[in-house]
Amino acid sequence: PNEFLRTAMENGVAGKIDRWVILQSIKMLSNHRSKGHNTRLTINVTSNSVADSEFIQWLGVAIKAARLPSDAVIFQITERDASNYIRQTREFVEGLKNIHCRSSLSRFGLAAEPFEILRHIPVDFVKLDGSHIESLAENPDLKDQVTDMIQQLQGGGKLTIVPMVESANVLSALWQAGANYIQGHYLQQP
Repeated sequence: PNEFLRTAMENGVAGKIDRWVILQSIKMLSNHRSKGHNTRLTINVTSNSVADSEFIQWLGVAIKAARLPSDAVIFQITERDASNYIRQTREFVEGLKNIHCRSSLSRFGLAAEPFEILRHIPVDFVKLDGSHIESLAENPDLKDQVTDMIQQLQGGGKLTIVPMVESANVLSALWQAGANYIQGHYLQQP
């Protein structure tokens, strides 16, 4: 996927791919929700979409056409893209809020000052980078650092998502840390 996305971005088609993925995803989600399920979907978007001034308007039309409630879809941006495009990401997230969509910052905690970016970009969710959790599995002493990170994020009004939960020990540590949402093979295969 990294090679595919890099090539798409270098050739200026990542934004078109984002739009195609979003259209297909919201069609499937709309169909699924019409059967009585209250499912929500998180969709990753590239910096091409974040920097596209017409994207939010297009998205609003697409969500209305699918007859989805706007909060049924969460749009996720990587910490790296957000830090490289701070102004555009802030405008993107504010645009999402204007159409009642929610946003998430993924791969959080890799930057030198990860909490600094949250002062500028008002996302709803923050998904920790999986490397923090892999390290937790190998070194239970890191539990306090992960707990502090989760508590600091929640103190700032962010809902936390923790990926890479692969064992009962990690699940227990994250439950004690107060993580809002967890993902991983221990819970269910992708």
